[in-house]
Amino acid sequence: PGKNSEKNTIGGGDSNCVQGLGGTISGGVNNSVMSEGSTVSGGKANLAKGNYSTISGGNANEAGSDYSCVSGGNTNKANGDYSVICGGLNNTIYRYMNPPTSDLIYDSGILGGKNNQIRQRSSYAIGSENILNAGMVGASGSYAIGSNNIMRSAGSYSLGHNNTVNASQSYAMGNNNTISASNSCAIGNRFTITGNSSIGMGNLSALATLSLRNAFVLPEMDAVGIGTINPGNGGHARTAGYPARILHISENDPTLRGAWLLLSGNTPAGAGAYEMRCGIGFTPPEYNGRNQWGIGMASDSNSNDFMMVRYDTATGAQSNPVRFPATGPYAFYVNGAAYATGGWQSSDARFKQDIASIFNPLDKISSLNPVEFSWNKESFPDRGFDNRRHMGLLAQEVEKVIPELVMADEKGYEAIEYTSLIPMLVGAVKELKAENDELKQRITALENNKI
Repeated sequence: PGKNSEKNTIGGGDSNCVQGLGGTISGGVNNSVMSEGSTVSGGKANLAKGNYSTISGGNANEAGSDYSCVSGGNTNKANGDYSVICGGLNNTIYRYMNPPTSDLIYDSGILGGKNNQIRQRSSYAIGSENILNAGMVGASGSYAIGSNNIMRSAGSYSLGHNNTVNASQSYAMGNNNTISASNSCAIGNRFTITGNSSIGMGNLSALATLSLRNAFVLPEMDAVGIGTINPGNGGHARTAGYPARILHISENDPTLRGAWLLLSGNTPAGAGAYEMRCGIGFTPPEYNGRNQWGIGMASDSNSNDFMMVRYDTATGAQSNPVRFPATGPYAFYVNGAAYATGGWQSSDARFKQDIASIFNPLDKISSLNPVEFSWNKESFPDRGFDNRRHMGLLAQEVEKVIPELVMADEKGYEAIEYTSLIPMLVGAVKELKAENDELKQRITALENNKI
């Protein structure tokens, strides 16, 4: 068949050419139909090369693959099977994956704009200067809406401007975000996400309902950062070997440090600083007056403990009144007075071994020196000491007489197990009773002899 074939149709125009069986050109200038069942409705210098392809008009557009369609515009090229370009300028859907292979591109679309490029299957672009180029065999399912977005992996999405998504199943919304880890999401501005399954949220406007910091970096697995330059370590500069914070919400303005929430992951062995932390609290604008309040847990290589209910005010600081240490002699710390309506201590005989009677309990009790005292609050502000007068014993003195009742913590501060004085007192009372019974017998005997 030629351009005057009975099975082809040229409705008008000038210098149009139909070479495909059953092709149609409705009008225009210098349009060509090269394959079976294809149509050019008008325009200039349009080329329908694919079977059953369609070009509705415009200039220098190309429908280069089977069932492809260009609605109009200028220098658009739909070269993937079942691909659509709805108009615009210089948009291209390529024929093969990049680098060129036999892997065909199909089912992709560009809905207007200019200079958009698609080199993967079942992918779509709306806007300008978007590039969808996974560079892998079989890549598909990416979407870009906006401008200057670059999609380099399958199943990724971008909505906004200048976003780059380099990993599969990841999403970017906003401007100037970069995602290089799979199953991740950036919502906001200037995020860099390199940890798998990470989420970044931020807004550059300090007047927004949620005011968050820009330029987030989430460098580890399963991390979320809100309100910090870097959720990795200290909320600022990340040091190699430290963990990303799983969740860190903070206001980094040094004059308004408040409303903080922090959860952290594990530090590799020997990395130092914080192995794991979590917390919730508030530091009001009087930060320089050391007013803050919080509740949380932490494992710290310096103190090796978990801590809860932390507060620090200008009138009385208690940094960690309740602690669950990771190491050390105690499983539970309370810095301050505790109140309870009852309490029990394990004493089942089945839990005990090497049982022996206490030797000379009365002599040991008699060697102790009971004292009256006040706590040294000024030297130990974090201990939760009160202002009341107390009665007790001095651990260093008790240690010389009954060392079993004294134990030192990881910093060398000593404590007394006062409850263990009870069996000591029981033994001492029994000794006194035995002596008293003997004296009674002797007195009775003396009285009887006098009679």
